[in-house]
Amino acid sequence: MDNIGQQLRAARERKKITLEAAAQATKIKGEHLSALEANQFDDIEAPVYVKGFIKIYARFLGIEEKPLVEAYLRTVSVETSVQLSPTPPPPPPAPAPLPKPAAPSRPTLSPRPGPSSAPLSHAPIGKTASSPQSEDRFAIPPGAIIAGLTGIIGLCVIIWAVWGFMSWAGSSHTTPKTTGTNVAAAMAARTGGAVAAQPAINPYLQPRNLTPAQIIEPAQAPVHSLTLRADETCTVTVTVDGAIWFRGKMPRNEVRKFDARRSIKIRTSDGNALHAWFNQKDAGKLGRKGEQIERQWP
Repeated sequence: MDNIGQQLRAARERKKITLEAAAQATKIKGEHLSALEANQFDDIEAPVYVKGFIKIYARFLGIEEKPLVEAYLRTVSVETSVQLSPTPPPPPPAPAPLPKPAAPSRPTLSPRPGPSSAPLSHAPIGKTASSPQSEDRFAIPPGAIIAGLTGIIGLCVIIWAVWGFMSWAGSSHTTPKTTGTNVAAAMAARTGGAVAAQPAINPYLQPRNLTPAQIIEPAQAPVHSLTLRADETCTVTVTVDGAIWFRGKMPRNEVRKFDARRSIKIRTSDGNALHAWFNQKDAGKLGRKGEQIERQWP
């Protein structure tokens, strides 16, 4: 019986399949397939991968996979038994000789200091000799503290002075240049009337930087009102004080109200479709059915 690699290679050559096509179809690297056909199973990572590759490759080539897998497992078991055969252990090393105990040495006494020697410095209990140096290292001199406070106070004074100067400059530039009398004179010049005596006005209550050209006349209240109701769908054009306010179709039952100071003008393609109320007085229908109407109030 041929070995595993020869069977796989023979099956591939019978089907006329290249090694690259087999690798692309089985999703196995070409180098692994070449190793299987050459019985070089050690080139693959682990026996588990070799077993799986043999199954996939055999199924792809259409041959039985079980005999090939069993042949591979027998090969692996033989190699494992050879590798795991017991070997005689090496002889234990000879014990090292114990060291001899050293002879006790006699203690030597330090000589006493004579009367001319310097007196010993006694450090206070609970403190080391380096504690005064460590305390002096982190101490801040009083002069530095005073200089820092002086700098902060000076900076505050400078900021307060700058703020005061900016406030004074802003108030001086925004002082109103037009008094109440000048505004009255400008209004009189526009209307052509005489200048009336004006009472003294507090300049701080006047609007600032206001010229006569910027004075806006108050809006006048509307004088006339017109309400329209569409009994039928019609096309309407409404002109209020000479300007067109509405142009388009009014659907049935729609109501619109228009206010004017001078006049209101109506134009419609069907007079019978509109019902009007002018200044809250019923004006009735504007005309006959299909009649083009153009009417103005007052």
